[in-house]
Amino acid sequence: MDGTAHIVNIAAFHKALSSGDFPVRWVDGFANYGLPMGSFAQQFTSYAGAFLTFLTHDVLVSFNFVYVIGTISSVVLFYLFLRFYFDSWPSFVGAFLFNFAPYRIINFYIRGAIPEYFSSVFFVLILICLYLFIKKKFKWAYIGLALSVFGMILSHPMNVVTSSVFIGPYLIYLILGEKNKLKTLISVSSSIFLGVLLSSYYLVPLLRDIKYFYYGSSVNHYNPTHLDLESFFNPNWYYFLTERNEILSRGHFIKTGLIESILMILGTLVVIIKRGLKKQISFIDVAILSGLLSVFLTTKYSSFLYQNINILSNIQFPWRMLSTLIFVPPIIASYLLVKIKNKYLSYILSIILITAIAWNRFPQIYGKNFTIIPQENYYFTVENIHSSNMNTIWTANTDDYQVHKNDKVAILEGEANLTDVSIMNSKRSFNIDSSAPVRMIDYTFYFPGWKVFVDGAEVPIEFQDVENKGVITYWVPEGKHTVEVIFTNTKTVLAGNYLSLFGLMAIGFMSLILSRPKKV
Repeated sequence: MDGTAHIVNIAAFHKALSSGDFPVRWVDGFANYGLPMGSFAQQFTSYAGAFLTFLTHDVLVSFNFVYVIGTISSVVLFYLFLRFYFDSWPSFVGAFLFNFAPYRIINFYIRGAIPEYFSSVFFVLILICLYLFIKKKFKWAYIGLALSVFGMILSHPMNVVTSSVFIGPYLIYLILGEKNKLKTLISVSSSIFLGVLLSSYYLVPLLRDIKYFYYGSSVNHYNPTHLDLESFFNPNWYYFLTERNEILSRGHFIKTGLIESILMILGTLVVIIKRGLKKQISFIDVAILSGLLSVFLTTKYSSFLYQNINILSNIQFPWRMLSTLIFVPPIIASYLLVKIKNKYLSYILSIILITAIAWNRFPQIYGKNFTIIPQENYYFTVENIHSSNMNTIWTANTDDYQVHKNDKVAILEGEANLTDVSIMNSKRSFNIDSSAPVRMIDYTFYFPGWKVFVDGAEVPIEFQDVENKGVITYWVPEGKHTVEVIFTNTKTVLAGNYLSLFGLMAIGFMSLILSRPKKV
């Protein structure tokens, strides 16, 4: 499903990087005549896959390697985080349970949602850095937190919203245990702000330029696809869902897992009993609260929130809250195992739980109907693989246009001789000789930033011709000229770049301060 789009992202970024473009903004050959998906596609997995492709020479292999890195990193990091609160064996069981969560398997083998899958790495890193900075007073965790926020945003901006349901309560819990609460809050907030600032090169164009796409014509992107009781308690997996006409890929049935739902119920009962005994608030209380909030936000009863809070609606599908919920049942399992005083009984229950997970989940670790296609099919797509919502508002469907893969530059009106034609990812150049003005066409979808220069002087671009809707056309005067068509940085892009540069300088400055030895 989504996997194809992300493989195309990797190919597009690899092609742009191969052409010398960095950071990647324009991706030629994407959606027929190209679009600025470098400013809108998820950054971390696209860049990681693209750089790996220089080594593997295969975008599919690179795509899988990114998944492997994300899987191993997230599991190890989550284990280390659990060790802050639990013994080694319960932490291992928790990490095992997390790794084989149904939603995690769905994102890997059914949806192919690699950015959302990979964002779990930075989610856990944020939790680790918060703990180390606030509880252990480890000063370098300040930098780690900023970089983790940066990584989370670049992995999947939507998951910043979903993860806040856990990170927010956890941060409050940690701060409440501090003597100087205001100072701690200011320090953490400044670190998070630095992470956001570092991300500006991506966030500013993403937020400002989305108005040029059909997607940006709406401020609320809520899609009422809520979970019902079956999603929480039905243990069955579906090879396909004929009632939804989903027969090509595996059934897109979003589920939490029966074992996970039982653990959520047990954990909630434990917290209720603790509250009745008026025990001090602990980490498990925070986890349960976050889990219940996540569950609520997946149900129809939360519709009014999505309809009235536009930031929340940006996750589009309420079931995306499962990207946070998958961490809660493993925490509950680790907590309950620790509370069992009989060591042997704890081991027996752990083995039963692991066996139950393996029995139910291991058979589901497979894909369906994978087709081997030539590599070049990922480097050039006629349709907008991210859906027509990501077409610019001045163009039609990208597959309605003729394909001009190898003849990007052409004469639309008049006669001329073209020589030294050079076609690169975000630049074209050629020499032209004509006895009369010539109207040229560049089979590229116009977007702010594209400019045409004739002998170094900018000439107007036309892109609203009914016959060539949204495509770059321009006039060249008679005579001999050198023409350049270049995708340049707009004021919005420059603003984002400068803000990121300022954030990088701030990180460097803070690193110098943290490196200074303490006065004796």
